[in-house]
Amino acid sequence: MRSNARRASTPAPVKPVTKRLTEFHRRAIATIGFANPVVAVELPAIRLTAYASYLIIISMATPVTVYATDEFAEWYDGLEERHRERVSACVDLLEQMGISLGFPYSSAIDGSKLALRELRIQSHGHAIRVFYAFDPRRDAVVLIGGDKTGISGDRFYREYIPQAERILREYLTEIEEEDDG
Repeated sequence: MRSNARRASTPAPVKPVTKRLTEFHRRAIATIGFANPVVAVELPAIRLTAYASYLIIISMATPVTVYATDEFAEWYDGLEERHRERVSACVDLLEQMGISLGFPYSSAIDGSKLALRELRIQSHGHAIRVFYAFDPRRDAVVLIGGDKTGISGDRFYREYIPQAERILREYLTEIEEEDDG
């Protein structure tokens, strides 16, 4: 009996394909900045493009509520408008992606006693960092921000980590008191 099925020992050929992008996909790609989003690979029974894989990741992301501390709000209000727009866009991304937001937009802070993270923002030649953490309810709390342009990384983090830890401890104490009372 002759079978039309392909043998397992001979893999199906892989060929690059392109797909026309919809406006929705263009906006999703612009958000994450893929260099060549239309490259795809066609496999038997699967066709997945770079932007499609991002949309799958987005659908698995759980949006969070983002709270801002007074220290963050004061710092934010003092920023130039052009930097404020970039910071706002990155905080919006944190709100959309929640705990699944990763590098290059976010990274863990080494040297902290608490689970601090930072939003990594490039704005008109400035390396802006926003320290944040997740509270026990899995909401994000933006703690404080700073511009590390022209400052050594060690000096910047030695200055900002203790401040962010203090602010986070105060915030956690406040929400614990709210939950108890």
